[in-house]
Amino acid sequence: MTARETPAGLLEGADPGAGLRTALARSPNVPDGIGRVTFPTDRIDFRGAVAHAVVASGMAAEPFPLETLHERVRSEFYRAMPAMTGTPTMHTAPELQEAYLALVRYLAREVLGYDVVFQDNPSLRFHFPLPMTDGFRGPDGRILSHHWDILSGDPIEQINCWLPLTRSGGSNTLQYVDWDLSQRALLQFVEELGFDRKQLGQSRLRFFDYLCTDSALQADVLPNCRPLEIDYGEVAMFDARLLHGTEENAEPTTRISIDFRILPVDAWEAHVERFVQGQLAPCYPWQEPFKGHFYDARTAFEL
Repeated sequence: MTARETPAGLLEGADPGAGLRTALARSPNVPDGIGRVTFPTDRIDFRGAVAHAVVASGMAAEPFPLETLHERVRSEFYRAMPAMTGTPTMHTAPELQEAYLALVRYLAREVLGYDVVFQDNPSLRFHFPLPMTDGFRGPDGRILSHHWDILSGDPIEQINCWLPLTRSGGSNTLQYVDWDLSQRALLQFVEELGFDRKQLGQSRLRFFDYLCTDSALQADVLPNCRPLEIDYGEVAMFDARLLHGTEENAEPTTRISIDFRILPVDAWEAHVERFVQGQLAPCYPWQEPFKGHFYDARTAFEL
């Protein structure tokens, strides 16, 4: 085998983490790491679909206004919801599924202009003004849910889509840091992993521990987190390398939101190849990157 034919990681003195370093340093998939687009709410009626799902699932007898749903949600649901939940799912709410597929078509054809694979079953989240669970609570009691989605095995080329069904701001919305700070923190953490791509995809909890114990990182990240001020009819689109998280909702309103992931078809094909070759190991079994599993069996252009 000649040097030209030898895999770069096997060359004498080659850096096995060079490929990951290069991938992490790519320009953001969205300008500045995060942006927003509008969608036609007269054609894609998420609020009406959610209102129907709320009543049909038995969460509440009357859904509107959605912002005060916490005042009407049935007690058995409320007791089971420490701040956030994902019920009902898209697959059990046909109106929501219809609106979701319409939005995916719109984003691919009229915003991005290229075909994508997309998450099969997005998360519908109800963020009530309640204490969150202690899963990502730091030693001082503060919620430290900050993360990059690639820590759970998501592709670097992924675009995250987040849209509110209610006016969102302050503590009841997505919190994020700017792109430059996000990149500095990410490279610092991945260096701790030895730039190992397989470890990276299983490091969500490891980063939480890292953030809890690194006071300098906390001092850099926490004061610079900003709330995403966004309203219904807008979709936030952000890079999978953007550091973001959720705070406890101290606002007097419920926040309802939907989030999902999309990926250019060519990037998906490369991601599947890495997975098949054993270079990737997502945190969760349901994240296997095949169509009909995490991703819908169709592409956006096939809808």
